[in-house]
Amino acid sequence: RSSAIIMNQRSEYKTQATVQRERLDRLLHRLRGICDRAADGGTPFREHELILSMSGSGVSPVAVRIRRSLNNEGAPWHLRYYGPADTGVKSPTILVRNCIELTTKDALPEFLQEMGFNLQHEHVSEGWLFLKGPFKVCVFKVSKMPMRGDTTKTEDILTCFVDVTTTAVAGVGQDAVVHEMNSLSEQLKPLVVLTKPDSGVIS
Repeated sequence: RSSAIIMNQRSEYKTQATVQRERLDRLLHRLRGICDRAADGGTPFREHELILSMSGSGVSPVAVRIRRSLNNEGAPWHLRYYGPADTGVKSPTILVRNCIELTTKDALPEFLQEMGFNLQHEHVSEGWLFLKGPFKVCVFKVSKMPMRGDTTKTEDILTCFVDVTTTAVAGVGQDAVVHEMNSLSEQLKPLVVLTKPDSGVIS
């Protein structure tokens, strides 16, 4: 039943922010102006995301995040495992972590639970994706799922704010990426409020 698995191991650079809903249209307008091929308003997405963890005697828990597009039937699963934060990056708003990403069309949630992983949380993310050079800017809302596994009925977690993340995947020690990411973040102020992502949370 196995299918092809694609694996990549790089470092992820990430900023995290929020925008008030009444400022959302202004933020989207600004992103259309500064991002690549964004005149049409960005690429809409809707994804099902799950966080699973496995604990063992005498070892730290292992957590993974998996996601799959809900807009395309038969879309592959994407799994990400994050390493510890890189403490050498001197930026108050940028988090850098090693990450391993796998892509497969297999029944990934069932396989992970058979291995001993337990579901901790699942939600639906819905919003727009913008591209600027190596950066992905996601503007999205997160909705909880009252019924496990049912992505058709969701409830907004935050009603006043929308999340904004900027990520780039590159090699270790890329100072130019840090500089460009800070520059991009400055262009989104004061519409967004930046907060450094929590390295202890897969988000």
